[in-house]
Amino acid sequence: MLIKMENENPKVGYIKLQLESNCTNTETNILQEYWEIVDGKFAIKDTNILLEKYNYTRGELTKLTKSKSKLLVFVFCKNCNSYELKEVCSRTEYQECLRTYEYIHYTRQEKICDYCQTIKQEERRKRQEAENKHKKIEEEKRKKLQEIEDRRKKEEERTRLNKAIEDKKWQLLSDFEKDVLCRCLQANFHDVRRFFVQKRGQKSDVFINAIRELELLDLITIRRDYEGNIRGHNFLPKLKEFKDEIETSIVVIKEQQNKIERNSTNSLKFKLTINDISNNPYRPKFAGVITFKEEIVLHPNIEYTFGAWERENENLYLTLIPTEDLERIPTQNKVSNKPEHIQKIILDNFNNLGKNIFEDNF
Repeated sequence: MLIKMENENPKVGYIKLQLESNCTNTETNILQEYWEIVDGKFAIKDTNILLEKYNYTRGELTKLTKSKSKLLVFVFCKNCNSYELKEVCSRTEYQECLRTYEYIHYTRQEKICDYCQTIKQEERRKRQEAENKHKKIEEEKRKKLQEIEDRRKKEEERTRLNKAIEDKKWQLLSDFEKDVLCRCLQANFHDVRRFFVQKRGQKSDVFINAIRELELLDLITIRRDYEGNIRGHNFLPKLKEFKDEIETSIVVIKEQQNKIERNSTNSLKFKLTINDISNNPYRPKFAGVITFKEEIVLHPNIEYTFGAWERENENLYLTLIPTEDLERIPTQNKVSNKPEHIQKIILDNFNNLGKNIFEDNF
Protein backbone atom coordinates (compact mmCIF):
# COMPACT_ATOMS: atom_id res chain seq x y z
CA MET A 1 0.00 0.00 0.00
CA LEU A 2 1.36 3.40 -1.09
CA ILE A 3 0.37 6.61 0.67
CA LYS A 4 1.43 9.95 -0.82
CA MET A 5 2.65 12.29 1.86
CA GLU A 6 2.83 16.06 2.19
CA ASN A 7 6.05 17.59 0.93
CA GLU A 8 7.24 21.19 1.07
CA ASN A 9 10.98 20.47 0.87
CA PRO A 10 12.42 21.84 -2.45
CA LYS A 11 15.18 19.19 -2.36
CA VAL A 12 12.56 16.44 -2.51
CA GLY A 13 10.39 15.70 -5.55
CA TYR A 14 7.74 13.79 -3.63
CA ILE A 15 7.47 11.34 -0.74
CA LYS A 16 5.46 8.13 -0.57
CA LEU A 17 4.97 5.83 2.37
CA GLN A 18 4.91 2.15 1.50
CA LEU A 19 3.27 -0.20 4.00
CA GLU A 20 3.14 -3.97 3.92
CA SER A 21 -0.31 -5.41 3.05
CA ASN A 22 -0.38 -7.57 6.21
CA CYS A 23 -0.32 -4.57 8.58
CA THR A 24 -3.05 -4.48 11.19
CA ASN A 25 -5.07 -1.31 11.74
CA THR A 26 -3.05 -0.53 14.86
CA GLU A 27 0.27 -1.05 13.01
CA THR A 28 -0.98 1.12 10.14
CA ASN A 29 -1.90 3.93 12.55
CA ILE A 30 1.46 3.70 14.36
CA LEU A 31 3.43 3.78 11.10
CA GLN A 32 1.46 6.68 9.62
CA GLU A 33 1.96 8.73 12.79
CA TYR A 34 5.64 7.73 12.94
CA TRP A 35 6.28 8.89 9.34
CA GLU A 36 3.87 11.91 9.25
CA ILE A 37 5.65 15.03 7.97
CA VAL A 38 4.35 18.58 8.44
CA ASP A 39 6.20 21.63 7.04
CA GLY A 40 9.11 19.42 6.14
CA LYS A 41 9.47 18.07 9.70
CA PHE A 42 8.16 15.03 11.53
CA ALA A 43 4.85 15.84 13.20
CA ILE A 44 5.74 13.76 16.28
CA LYS A 45 9.30 14.64 17.21
CA ASP A 46 9.49 12.46 20.32
CA THR A 47 8.76 8.83 19.56
CA ASN A 48 8.22 8.16 23.25
CA ILE A 49 4.71 9.59 22.71
CA LEU A 50 3.97 6.71 20.34
CA LEU A 51 5.42 4.20 22.78
CA GLU A 52 3.16 5.37 25.59
CA LYS A 53 0.12 5.77 23.34
CA TYR A 54 0.26 2.25 21.89
CA ASN A 55 2.06 0.55 24.79
CA TYR A 56 5.07 -0.43 22.60
CA THR A 57 8.68 -0.86 23.58
CA ARG A 58 11.39 0.89 21.58
CA GLY A 59 12.59 -2.42 20.23
CA GLU A 60 9.11 -3.32 19.04
CA LEU A 61 8.71 0.06 17.34
CA THR A 62 12.08 -0.25 15.58
CA LYS A 63 11.26 -3.77 14.39
CA LEU A 64 7.86 -2.63 13.10
CA THR A 65 9.21 0.34 11.10
CA LYS A 66 11.97 -1.69 9.52
CA SER A 67 9.93 -4.76 8.63
CA LYS A 68 6.58 -3.30 7.55
CA SER A 69 7.25 0.25 6.29
CA LYS A 70 9.44 2.01 3.81
CA LEU A 71 9.66 5.69 2.88
CA LEU A 72 10.18 6.35 -0.81
CA VAL A 73 11.92 9.72 -1.25
CA PHE A 74 12.79 11.30 -4.59
CA VAL A 75 15.83 13.49 -3.79
CA PHE A 76 17.09 16.21 -6.13
CA CYS A 77 20.72 16.03 -7.36
CA LYS A 78 22.25 19.35 -8.36
CA ASN A 79 25.10 17.64 -10.19
CA CYS A 80 22.89 15.99 -12.84
CA ASN A 81 19.77 18.16 -12.29
CA SER A 82 17.50 15.18 -11.77
CA TYR A 83 15.83 13.15 -9.01
CA GLU A 84 16.99 9.89 -7.49
CA LEU A 85 14.79 7.43 -5.60
CA LYS A 86 15.92 6.63 -2.05
CA GLU A 87 14.33 3.97 0.14
CA VAL A 88 14.64 4.61 3.90
CA CYS A 89 13.43 2.53 6.86
CA SER A 90 14.12 4.98 9.71
CA ARG A 91 13.95 8.65 10.47
CA THR A 92 17.76 8.75 10.73
CA GLU A 93 18.11 7.41 7.18
CA TYR A 94 15.56 9.98 5.95
CA GLN A 95 17.47 12.88 7.50
CA GLU A 96 20.70 11.50 6.10
CA CYS A 97 19.38 11.40 2.51
CA LEU A 98 18.32 15.08 2.78
CA ARG A 99 21.82 16.26 3.68
CA THR A 100 23.35 18.39 0.92
CA TYR A 101 26.95 17.57 1.80
CA GLU A 102 29.06 14.73 3.09
CA TYR A 103 32.61 14.21 4.37
CA ILE A 104 34.97 12.14 2.23
CA HIS A 105 38.49 11.65 3.60
CA TYR A 106 37.84 14.45 6.12
CA THR A 107 36.90 16.81 3.27
CA ARG A 108 33.44 18.36 3.05
CA GLN A 109 31.94 17.75 -0.39
CA GLU A 110 28.54 18.37 -1.93
CA LYS A 111 26.41 15.25 -1.92
CA ILE A 112 25.51 13.73 -5.26
CA CYS A 113 23.26 10.92 -6.36
CA ASP A 114 24.40 7.32 -6.77
CA TYR A 115 24.45 7.63 -10.55
CA CYS A 116 26.71 10.69 -10.43
CA GLN A 117 28.82 8.93 -7.81
CA THR A 118 29.25 5.97 -10.17
CA ILE A 119 30.25 8.31 -13.00
CA LYS A 120 32.80 10.06 -10.77
CA GLN A 121 34.24 6.78 -9.55
CA GLU A 122 34.61 5.64 -13.15
CA GLU A 123 36.35 8.92 -14.03
CA ARG A 124 38.67 8.54 -11.06
CA ARG A 125 39.41 4.97 -12.08
CA LYS A 126 40.28 6.04 -15.61
CA ARG A 127 42.47 8.89 -14.35
CA GLN A 128 44.23 6.50 -11.99
CA GLU A 129 44.79 4.02 -14.80
CA ALA A 130 46.21 6.80 -17.00
CA GLU A 131 48.47 7.96 -14.18
CA ASN A 132 49.64 4.42 -13.47
CA LYS A 133 50.31 3.85 -17.15
CA HIS A 134 52.27 7.10 -17.36
CA LYS A 135 54.25 6.20 -14.22
CA LYS A 136 55.00 2.76 -15.64
CA ILE A 137 56.26 4.26 -18.91
CA GLU A 138 58.40 6.78 -17.00
CA GLU A 139 59.75 4.04 -14.73
CA GLU A 140 60.68 1.90 -17.74
CA LYS A 141 62.43 4.90 -19.31
CA ARG A 142 64.29 5.55 -16.06
CA LYS A 143 65.37 1.90 -15.82
CA LYS A 144 66.61 1.87 -19.41
CA LEU A 145 68.58 5.09 -18.86
CA GLN A 146 69.98 3.64 -15.63
CA GLU A 147 70.99 0.45 -17.41
CA ILE A 148 72.74 2.50 -20.10
CA GLU A 149 74.51 4.56 -17.43
CA ASP A 150 75.51 1.43 -15.50
CA ARG A 151 76.91 -0.16 -18.67
CA ARG A 152 78.83 3.03 -19.44
CA LYS A 153 80.31 3.14 -15.93
CA LYS A 154 81.24 -0.54 -16.05
CA GLU A 155 82.92 -0.05 -19.42
CA GLU A 156 84.86 2.94 -18.09
CA GLU A 157 85.80 0.94 -15.02
CA ARG A 158 86.98 -2.01 -17.13
CA THR A 159 89.04 0.36 -19.29
CA ARG A 160 90.72 1.87 -16.21
CA LEU A 161 91.44 -1.55 -14.72
CA ASN A 162 92.95 -2.78 -18.01
CA LYS A 163 95.08 0.37 -18.26
CA ALA A 164 96.35 -0.16 -14.70
CA ILE A 165 97.41 -3.71 -15.61
CA GLU A 166 99.09 -2.54 -18.82
CA ASP A 167 100.99 0.13 -16.88
CA LYS A 168 101.86 -2.37 -14.11
CA LYS A 169 100.74 0.08 -11.46
CA TRP A 170 101.49 -2.43 -8.71
CA GLN A 171 105.07 -1.24 -9.09
CA LEU A 172 103.95 1.97 -7.34
CA LEU A 173 102.85 0.04 -4.26
CA SER A 174 104.73 -0.55 -1.04
CA ASP A 175 105.62 -4.12 -0.11
CA PHE A 176 102.73 -4.27 2.35
CA GLU A 177 100.27 -2.98 -0.28
CA LYS A 178 101.55 -5.55 -2.78
CA ASP A 179 101.05 -8.26 -0.16
CA VAL A 180 97.47 -7.05 0.37
CA LEU A 181 96.89 -7.05 -3.40
CA CYS A 182 98.10 -10.65 -3.73
CA ARG A 183 95.76 -11.71 -0.93
CA CYS A 184 92.87 -9.88 -2.62
CA LEU A 185 93.47 -11.99 -5.72
CA GLN A 186 92.98 -15.18 -3.66
CA ALA A 187 90.21 -14.48 -1.12
CA ASN A 188 87.20 -12.30 -0.42
CA PHE A 189 87.50 -9.00 1.44
CA HIS A 190 86.47 -10.31 4.87
CA ASP A 191 88.98 -13.18 4.73
CA VAL A 192 91.76 -10.81 3.63
CA ARG A 193 90.92 -8.40 6.44
CA ARG A 194 90.84 -11.24 8.97
CA PHE A 195 94.27 -12.44 7.79
CA PHE A 196 96.04 -9.08 8.17
CA VAL A 197 94.21 -7.63 11.18
CA GLN A 198 93.60 -10.72 13.31
CA LYS A 199 96.38 -13.12 12.33
CA ARG A 200 99.17 -10.65 11.60
CA GLY A 201 98.03 -8.03 14.11
CA GLN A 202 98.10 -5.22 11.55
CA LYS A 203 96.22 -2.06 12.51
CA SER A 204 92.80 -1.87 10.85
CA ASP A 205 93.28 1.67 9.53
CA VAL A 206 96.63 0.72 7.94
CA PHE A 207 94.95 -2.21 6.18
CA ILE A 208 92.01 -0.04 5.00
CA ASN A 209 94.42 2.60 3.69
CA ALA A 210 96.18 -0.10 1.67
CA ILE A 211 92.84 -1.23 0.21
CA ARG A 212 92.00 2.36 -0.74
CA GLU A 213 95.39 2.77 -2.39
CA LEU A 214 94.68 -0.30 -4.54
CA GLU A 215 91.38 1.30 -5.51
CA LEU A 216 93.01 4.66 -6.33
CA LEU A 217 95.45 2.90 -8.66
CA ASP A 218 92.54 1.05 -10.36
CA LEU A 219 93.94 -2.35 -9.43
CA ILE A 220 90.68 -3.29 -7.68
CA THR A 221 87.20 -1.85 -7.25
CA ILE A 222 85.47 -1.63 -3.88
CA ARG A 223 81.85 -2.42 -3.04
CA ARG A 224 80.39 -0.28 -0.27
CA ASP A 225 77.09 -0.29 1.60
CA TYR A 226 74.81 2.73 1.97
CA GLU A 227 76.87 3.92 4.97
CA GLY A 228 80.11 3.80 3.00
CA ASN A 229 81.52 0.71 4.74
CA ILE A 230 83.58 -1.65 2.57
CA ARG A 231 81.72 -4.91 1.90
CA GLY A 232 83.80 -6.48 -0.86
CA HIS A 233 86.12 -5.97 -3.80
CA ASN A 234 86.36 -6.92 -7.49
CA PHE A 235 89.19 -7.11 -9.99
CA LEU A 236 89.79 -8.21 -13.55
CA PRO A 237 90.62 -11.95 -13.79
CA LYS A 238 93.49 -10.92 -16.06
CA LEU A 239 95.30 -9.45 -13.04
CA LYS A 240 95.79 -12.96 -11.59
CA GLU A 241 98.20 -13.70 -14.44
CA PHE A 242 100.63 -11.19 -12.87
CA LYS A 243 100.38 -12.47 -9.28
CA ASP A 244 103.76 -14.25 -9.44
CA GLU A 245 105.41 -11.13 -10.83
CA ILE A 246 103.95 -9.03 -8.00
CA GLU A 247 105.08 -11.55 -5.35
CA THR A 248 108.54 -11.80 -6.94
CA SER A 249 108.97 -8.02 -6.81
CA ILE A 250 108.33 -8.15 -3.06
CA VAL A 251 111.01 -10.86 -2.60
CA VAL A 252 113.57 -9.02 -4.78
CA ILE A 253 113.09 -5.75 -2.93
CA LYS A 254 113.38 -7.49 0.45
CA GLU A 255 116.57 -9.28 -0.68
CA GLN A 256 118.03 -5.98 -1.87
CA GLN A 257 117.17 -4.37 1.45
CA ASN A 258 118.70 -7.28 3.39
CA LYS A 259 121.86 -7.05 1.26
CA ILE A 260 122.13 -3.33 1.94
CA GLU A 261 121.59 -3.95 5.66
CA ARG A 262 124.28 -6.67 5.73
CA ASN A 263 126.86 -4.49 3.93
CA SER A 264 126.06 -1.19 5.59
CA THR A 265 125.76 0.52 8.94
CA ASN A 266 123.46 3.23 10.19
CA SER A 267 125.97 4.90 12.53
CA LEU A 268 128.90 7.25 11.92
CA LYS A 269 132.18 7.11 13.93
CA PHE A 270 135.49 8.81 13.01
CA LYS A 271 138.22 11.10 14.32
CA LEU A 272 138.17 14.84 13.57
CA THR A 273 141.85 15.75 13.15
CA ILE A 274 143.33 19.22 13.63
CA ASN A 275 144.09 21.09 10.41
CA ASP A 276 147.81 21.71 11.16
CA ILE A 277 148.81 23.29 7.86
CA SER A 278 146.92 26.56 8.14
CA ASN A 279 146.37 29.23 10.76
CA ASN A 280 143.99 31.20 8.52
CA PRO A 281 140.74 31.99 10.46
CA TYR A 282 138.66 31.37 7.33
CA ARG A 283 139.85 27.78 7.09
CA PRO A 284 138.38 24.97 9.19
CA LYS A 285 139.96 24.04 12.53
CA PHE A 286 139.43 20.34 11.77
CA ALA A 287 140.18 18.91 8.33
CA GLY A 288 141.41 15.75 6.67
CA VAL A 289 140.49 12.93 4.32
CA ILE A 290 138.74 9.69 5.18
CA THR A 291 137.79 6.44 3.46
CA PHE A 292 134.93 4.34 4.83
CA LYS A 293 135.19 0.55 4.58
CA GLU A 294 131.44 -0.01 4.46
CA GLU A 295 128.33 1.79 3.24
CA ILE A 296 126.81 4.23 5.73
CA VAL A 297 123.05 4.76 5.45
CA LEU A 298 121.37 7.66 7.28
CA HIS A 299 117.60 7.52 7.08
CA PRO A 300 115.31 10.57 7.05
CA ASN A 301 112.90 11.22 9.96
CA ILE A 302 115.05 9.10 12.30
CA GLU A 303 116.37 10.58 15.55
CA TYR A 304 120.17 10.37 15.96
CA THR A 305 122.33 11.02 19.00
CA PHE A 306 125.72 12.63 18.33
CA GLY A 307 128.72 13.24 20.55
CA ALA A 308 132.33 14.51 20.28
CA TRP A 309 135.12 13.45 22.65
CA GLU A 310 138.48 15.29 23.05
CA ARG A 311 141.52 13.23 22.20
CA GLU A 312 145.25 13.87 22.20
CA ASN A 313 146.62 16.83 20.24
CA GLU A 314 143.21 18.54 20.46
CA ASN A 315 141.64 16.05 18.03
CA LEU A 316 137.97 15.05 18.44
CA TYR A 317 136.24 11.68 18.13
CA LEU A 318 132.73 12.10 16.59
CA THR A 319 129.89 9.58 16.83
CA LEU A 320 126.40 9.71 15.26
CA ILE A 321 124.15 6.79 16.36
CA PRO A 322 120.35 6.20 16.07
CA THR A 323 118.81 6.90 19.46
CA GLU A 324 116.78 3.69 19.35
CA ASP A 325 120.02 1.67 19.09
CA LEU A 326 121.23 3.29 22.30
CA GLU A 327 118.01 2.22 24.00
CA ARG A 328 118.82 -1.42 23.19
CA ILE A 329 122.31 -1.26 24.80
CA PRO A 330 122.26 -3.44 27.93
CA THR A 331 122.67 -1.77 31.31
CA GLN A 332 125.62 -2.90 33.41
CA ASN A 333 126.49 -2.68 37.12
CA LYS A 334 129.30 -3.85 39.39
CA VAL A 335 128.76 -6.87 41.60
CA SER A 336 129.91 -4.78 44.57
CA ASN A 337 126.95 -2.43 44.04
CA LYS A 338 124.45 -5.23 44.70
CA PRO A 339 123.17 -6.18 48.21
CA GLU A 340 125.48 -8.51 50.22
CA HIS A 341 123.24 -11.56 49.96
CA ILE A 342 123.05 -11.13 46.15
CA GLN A 343 126.88 -10.71 46.04
CA LYS A 344 127.30 -13.99 47.92
CA ILE A 345 125.01 -15.86 45.47
CA ILE A 346 126.87 -14.45 42.45
CA LEU A 347 130.37 -15.13 43.89
CA ASP A 348 129.39 -18.69 44.81
CA ASN A 349 128.17 -19.21 41.26
CA PHE A 350 131.41 -17.78 39.86
CA ASN A 351 133.43 -20.16 42.10
CA ASN A 352 131.48 -23.19 40.86
CA LEU A 353 131.76 -22.13 37.20
CA GLY A 354 135.47 -21.43 37.54
CA LYS A 355 136.10 -24.78 39.23
CA ASN A 356 134.26 -26.68 36.49
CA ILE A 357 136.06 -24.79 33.69
CA PHE A 358 139.45 -25.45 35.33
CA GLU A 359 138.76 -29.18 35.78
CA ASP A 360 137.51 -29.57 32.18
CA ASN A 361 140.64 -27.96 30.70
CA PHE A 362 143.37 -29.41 32.89
